[in-house]
Amino acid sequence: MPVIQTWYADTYFRSRLEARWAVFFDLLGVKWEYEKEGYDLDGVWYLPDFWLPDQKIWIEIKGESPTDDEEAKVAALVEETGCNGYILHGTIPGDDDFANYIVWYASEDLEGSTIAMSDEGQYFCICPECGIFGIVYSGWAHRLSCTCFDEDNRCKCPDRLAISTALIGARSARFEHGEGPIVSRSGLLSV
Repeated sequence: MPVIQTWYADTYFRSRLEARWAVFFDLLGVKWEYEKEGYDLDGVWYLPDFWLPDQKIWIEIKGESPTDDEEAKVAALVEETGCNGYILHGTIPGDDDFANYIVWYASEDLEGSTIAMSDEGQYFCICPECGIFGIVYSGWAHRLSCTCFDEDNRCKCPDRLAISTALIGARSARFEHGEGPIVSRSGLLSV
């Protein structure tokens, strides 16, 4: 299926799927930058799709399962920048499977070595105290960058309603006539 360039939020996206993820981030109040800057990774040019500055993470969007080369680029980007990278592929998930959607990621371990893996244990998470968004292992809010919880006071209660609403909005967004999502973060229909 051919990709459809899409205009949303004063940005031309290379695909409708990328624009839908921008809607998802917007509905959660997550700042994003599209194709912020390119990197020369040992002679391989790479332009990541999204940079989430508050979370300091890279997001790559793919319509199909990522290739080994695409995974290697994200791993090299993580090594170059020291910031985690994630590949999201396929359609925007439904709210019944959203929590376990992150399909591939790369990060640095405690020794500074890059690890990369397909891991179904990575979850979208919103801290129920301060509202910060992140992608964390097993949905534990204490793994977010905020300090609302710690290892002894774990919280595994991401704001499922906000994430589900944002996914619904992203899946339902219509771009043909400059339209955006039909739901807001509060879940109300937009006018």
